Amino acid sequence: MNGVARLPGRGAASSLYPSPSRPLRVVLLAGAKVPGWINGFLRLAGDTPWLDVRVFLVHDARASAHVPGRTVLRLALALERRRARGRERFLEPLSQDGRTLPGESGRSRDEVLARLAALRPELVVAAVDGGWIEDAAATATGGCWCLEPSLRRELDLLSSLLPPMLQPGAATSVALQLQSRKDGWRRLSGGRMATCRAALDGQLKRACDKLPSLMLRALLAHARERTSSCGGDRRVRRLRLAPLAPTTAPLAVGRAFLAAIGVRMHERWQRVRRRQGRWSVLVRRQTRSLDPAHPDAAGCIELAAPDGWYWADPCVIGGPEDELVYVEECPDDVNAGVIACLRIDAGGTAERIGVALRRPFHLSFPQLFDWWGERFMTVESGQDRRVTLYRRGATALDWQPYSELLRGWPVVDPVLHFHDGHWYLFANVAEGGASSCDSLFLFVAEALTGPYRPHPANPIVDDAGRARMAGRLFVDRGRLVRPSQDCVEAYGAAVVFHEILELGPERYRERRLGRLDAATAGARDGCHTYSRSGCMETIDVRGFAYGGTHRAEPAAGAGGLGASAGAAAGG
Repeated sequence: MNGVARLPGRGAASSLYPSPSRPLRVVLLAGAKVPGWINGFLRLAGDTPWLDVRVFLVHDARASAHVPGRTVLRLALALERRRARGRERFLEPLSQDGRTLPGESGRSRDEVLARLAALRPELVVAAVDGGWIEDAAATATGGCWCLEPSLRRELDLLSSLLPPMLQPGAATSVALQLQSRKDGWRRLSGGRMATCRAALDGQLKRACDKLPSLMLRALLAHARERTSSCGGDRRVRRLRLAPLAPTTAPLAVGRAFLAAIGVRMHERWQRVRRRQGRWSVLVRRQTRSLDPAHPDAAGCIELAAPDGWYWADPCVIGGPEDELVYVEECPDDVNAGVIACLRIDAGGTAERIGVALRRPFHLSFPQLFDWWGERFMTVESGQDRRVTLYRRGATALDWQPYSELLRGWPVVDPVLHFHDGHWYLFANVAEGGASSCDSLFLFVAEALTGPYRPHPANPIVDDAGRARMAGRLFVDRGRLVRPSQDCVEAYGAAVVFHEILELGPERYRERRLGRLDAATAGARDGCHTYSRSGCMETIDVRGFAYGGTHRAEPAAGAGGLGASAGAAAGG
């Protein structure tokens, strides 16, 4: 593996899903105003090569109808929005572009249906009500999906999202279900997101940010299952949101509203008391490593950055005489991290030797590995919208770009792993505006530098409680283990370990082993990265309340914090 690979220029975004056998043409029937998540879906569909969405504007469609029995919920939402000015509204003008066709104003029903049939859609999706939906369904081989009020009306959607707000620590399950034969329902797509307990409007916004990607995945499932049989299924079927236990009782709405106020007050108190402290790194050296089924942090020593800075996302890698720990290094009040390197000798003494990597954008989550006698590293560089592989030069502070692995997406916490003749790239992607903590995608290649193709099971995890990566995969007691983050209650609340039961180009399966949370890590607020190399382990924690602190001193010639040392790449 000699020479430096050329980084390809920026082009089309990497695919997150394998394309179906043929493109899918969809006609969306919509009014002049639509829920904002539909515009988000249209933007996502515009960047999806296998999906052709045409929008048919229905001029006389009503954006939303008044629904009785929602007075308390409507009032609570209005009070929140008055307090927080500038919040987005649920309904917004339809995003019209070259795919939006003039509506049926001034035309007869036969003319409208003829225009629809001329588009030759495989599926019609109706975001409006109308007496001619049955006729519209007949123009498409896959019939029509008619969105239920839970996807079109603000208060119907919000009422389904209230129950988790009343349960501390509960995630919010969001899924799309399609009506099947004999009034049954089947799930097309879904996942678990972190609950926003601090605001009704915030909970609503999180769901609306997630719905575009769920709609895209629902259409992908349809494209994969469609048949070429003549005639197809031209029925009208309902598409609805799950959970299916909407809360409209005034008492429950009031409890949710008051609970949101309490959460906001508690968060302010924490900020005043500075209970949520900075991130720091724990290290320990022992003959027997952490058991992922029963994790703990006993015997760890804290490595605290100098005042005004923090260290997080540690990754340890062994050397001939000592271990190196690469960390995200960042000022407390500025999100502009660099990758720094710490050396820990056999006696446990730590020193900061300098900055290993700097770019014009934020860097974090360094992940290092050795391959064929050379050392490589990936980092989180979501602001750059690509994943770059770096190769080490002559020193621990000399890193140069080697290959571009993914492009076009805000990717966080990428991890590479070689298994049974294939390279696997695990990456969290903020798709369609959803949280980067929700969905874990997997990509497969035969060579380290790619090309990487999307795994057919993508996303392999859609759960804020275990999707986000927390470090490299490792083997423990014969098990292949994936560390992940639990971000349901808060970002970086805990590290959850999973045993990977199947890892192949076509299949992925895992099971939970154990959880390392704030209590077991000796931290007041959380932990979110674990790494091991030989007998050395590292964990990062926030708000550490534990003895044994050691401040790593700069090595001679290392320069000040945030300053490049040696031949720092990009410095």
